[in-house]
Amino acid sequence: MIHLIDMNQLRGIVISEAYAENDEDDGKQLVLNEIVELDVFNCIQELCIMDFKVTLPLETFFHIPYLTVSVPTITIEDVLLIKKNMLTSPTAKSRKVYYDSIKDADMLHNTLGHAHRGYNQVSWYFKLPESDQTLEICGGNDGDCFSFKWINASRISTDAVVY
Repeated sequence: MIHLIDMNQLRGIVISEAYAENDEDDGKQLVLNEIVELDVFNCIQELCIMDFKVTLPLETFFHIPYLTVSVPTITIEDVLLIKKNMLTSPTAKSRKVYYDSIKDADMLHNTLGHAHRGYNQVSWYFKLPESDQTLEICGGNDGDCFSFKWINASRISTDAVVY
């Protein structure tokens, strides 16, 4: 079946582990770094890797407009790097990074600034100069994911701080 796929037309790759009812979590971390070796890696528009960890530097994936990955540990430097990529790349549309742990979590608010607290997440907003577009960085209260996406400035709560 795979030979019927035109790799030049492939726009996205979604990889997740399928579990059977009797599967047990053995505590092993499944690592999937080989994705970068695929011929289509530089052409895809969307990559979603769930249930596997990626240990390569996150910037390896920054050419992909829509990115969802899982990493063992995220750092404040990673968050700042993704923020910079979103603000400077004309092709970056959204990033979602799931993580098991965060390094220097106590520095998060000092680094990103005042967060707007919602029902189940905290958000930071960074307006793109001369545009209605604003980068929204969200972190869940359960502390396992950061999402980065573009929203219209009109969708931001009036009591939120926009940088």
